[in-house]
Amino acid sequence: MMDYFTYIQSKLDNQYGNTLSKEIINNFSSPRVLTIRINTLKSNFNEVSSFLNQEKIPFFLCEGIKDALILDCTKKEIENTNLYQKGKIYLQSLSSMLPPIIMNPQKEDHVLDMCAAPGSKTSQIAALTGNESCITAVEFHPLRMERLKFNLEKLGVKRITTLLMDARNLDSYYRFDKILLDAPCSGSGVIRWGDSNFKISDEYLQECQKKQIALLQKALKILKPKGEIIYSTCSILSEENEDVLNYFLKKNEIELLPINLNEIEYLEKLPSKLNNIYLIKPNKYFEGFFVAKIRKIQ
Repeated sequence: MMDYFTYIQSKLDNQYGNTLSKEIINNFSSPRVLTIRINTLKSNFNEVSSFLNQEKIPFFLCEGIKDALILDCTKKEIENTNLYQKGKIYLQSLSSMLPPIIMNPQKEDHVLDMCAAPGSKTSQIAALTGNESCITAVEFHPLRMERLKFNLEKLGVKRITTLLMDARNLDSYYRFDKILLDAPCSGSGVIRWGDSNFKISDEYLQECQKKQIALLQKALKILKPKGEIIYSTCSILSEENEDVLNYFLKKNEIELLPINLNEIEYLEKLPSKLNNIYLIKPNKYFEGFFVAKIRKIQ
């Protein structure tokens, strides 16, 4: 097991330097707060806050992230509530809530979520547009697709089409205004230090990178001119983030749009050699995460 953690520590040392690398690893070893998103398709802040107060569950707002609450309780306590079981709230990390916010979907937008399960961001996109965007959600794994469908129905998502397939094989006749590619990755930003399930290697990173580039190329083909792709990973390694985008930028007529998240409480950035991206530092509140907003020039 420790071979994998020696490997990731070496990767972090090389990319961020020993001091910052140690800080990142310390944060991986510390507990993270529990956060929920109020599902505005079924509820609102007044109902949720009243319920939490009644149940004596302490909660705090996260300034800058719409409909996000930080809770002081256990996951099981929330899962046992009627609010959760009826889909009025959804357990979701603060980092996971950022790509849909950065996308800023509009009513009547045709939106594609290329790797949609379990539906966290898909349902958030629907909520941000009041169920008035047209969403296509793609998932490759049958069991994950069942989970996706269950969550979308539970959360009251409408105007949704689900496709069980590899998004790399989407037909080129599709056209979308906005595309979310929350790409398969190593998960290097969400490690629980010492977790025996975590595995990583050079070969695995190369495999992830190859898949990420292929998914981005497909996304660009089916994106309307002037359309936008939100590319995100729960990785903080350059091989899956900056290196992928640099390769993509050299071969395509695209640009990276600025991302302004300066008003979000507790959010910290990691250094990056690429401008106009957001590389989130793992801490007590946020998972390590990478987000870029790509616009198709023509």
